[in-house]
Amino acid sequence: MEFNLEPYIPYKGNKFGILEQIYHTIRGLNIPEPKGIIDAFTGGGSFAYFMARHGYKVIANDIDPSVIDLHDTCQYRPDLIREWGKLYYTKEQFKQWLDVEGAQAALIRSIWSFSNDGKTYLTSSEKEQNKIEEFLRGEAEPNSRFKHIEDICLLWSRYNLDLEFRCGSYDQIPVPEGWLGYYDPPYAGTAGYRCGDFDHEAFYKWALAQPGLVLISEYSMPEGFFLVDEYFKWVESGRGARGKAGVERLYANKPVQKLTLF
Repeated sequence: MEFNLEPYIPYKGNKFGILEQIYHTIRGLNIPEPKGIIDAFTGGGSFAYFMARHGYKVIANDIDPSVIDLHDTCQYRPDLIREWGKLYYTKEQFKQWLDVEGAQAALIRSIWSFSNDGKTYLTSSEKEQNKIEEFLRGEAEPNSRFKHIEDICLLWSRYNLDLEFRCGSYDQIPVPEGWLGYYDPPYAGTAGYRCGDFDHEAFYKWALAQPGLVLISEYSMPEGFFLVDEYFKWVESGRGARGKAGVERLYANKPVQKLTLF
């Protein structure tokens, strides 16, 4: 199997840079092979696509219907994806898509927004024309971001993945015994996502009540959760430069150990 593809929708909080580390952590846990994995805050889908490519059955969920529509369109209508990726958007045109639902709107908000926040246009008004000209030459951020979305289409065309996308709240998909849940919610103390504020206390209570193993990406978690692993990660600052490094951590709702075998 070819693993040179980098399939994901550029999305706030994307975990692409540490997927290999998370994968090896999961492989090294002292638990039976999971019957399946629930990726309940899939967002750009990097974790879901990665685990499905490695042979896992994955249910990927997100509360944003537009981003789920975009994932589905990559699978079933790649011709539309290729058509949309050729178009450029001015600042005024971008604003008109901010409150629109659907796959094309999600694509535009992803690749034409500043730092993939889905809200702010890619550049200042003064630099707008230069950025569009760069895009037409294939040299702008939207070009490289769109390549990742194209890779989703290519992935579906080459492989039969046991991957299902759903739209809803995380608590509509319980984690049964024998399954593994991976949860990457908006981090506490940070800005939420497009679909509104997030109730962290309700999420903690729900996660602790699940019969299956729940893994949560966060900087820190309250009492009752168990630290499984941590990952050193550079923070991208502007123009591809690396800024201050941070540490992302993986917690579990039950005592679980990472073996040194992997």
